[in-house]
Formats: sequence, structure tokens, C-alpha cells
Amino acid sequence: RIAAIHEDSLCTAPLLFILGRGCDPTPDIEHFARERNTQDLSGNGNGSNAHGNGSNGNGSKGQEDLLTVVQASQTSIETIDSMVAAASEEGCWVLIRNIHVSEEWQEKVS
Repeated sequence: RIAAIHEDSLCTAPLLFILGRGCDPTPDIEHFARERNTQDLSGNGNGSNAHGNGSNGNGSKGQEDLLTVVQASQTSIETIDSMVAAASEEGCWVLIRNIHVSEEWQEKVS
């Protein structure tokens, strides 16, 4: 399902998943990013840049990582903004989890 969502998306618009209790697409998104990253590194992808921050959310750089996963409640809005800006420049992705619990983000998107 993530592949179909990605195919229908635009690189200029963020994807927003509104989920019910107990639903977490993070493992599927991480798996999809690993698959895309492997394709990009082997030259079989669609040109996405495969450089970015570590997918473990600890802020470490990793040459082979396409996805960074961060918790909105544990990461400042300034840090997340910087990560999103860098990912936008590098062709990478940032998955911001639990954005609804961050008052800063609620104010930013309203």
C-alpha cells in the first residue's frame, strides 16, 4: 500500500497519514524506504537521492539512509524543521511520528 501511495504522491507535497488507534504504518514505511534506497544505490530507482539521516531517529548521518524517523514529542520543532529542509534538499524523507501530541506543531499547522 505504501508503494501505491508513493506513486500517487508529489515530491512537493508532504504525505499525511491520519491513523486510528493501534494503527502504525512505520514498519511498512521503513521497509519501503529500504527497498527504494537499495534500488537507488544500485541505479535501478527513479533518481531519488539516497543520502540522509539515520533511520533510527538518533540524528546520526548515514550514507545509505533515505528515511529519518523522529518523534514530535521528543524533538524540537526547530530540529524537525532543519531535518525536513535538509531532506528536501537531499531528496530524502522525514517521518514525524505522533505530531498530534506536540503543541508547537499544532500551532504551526493550524
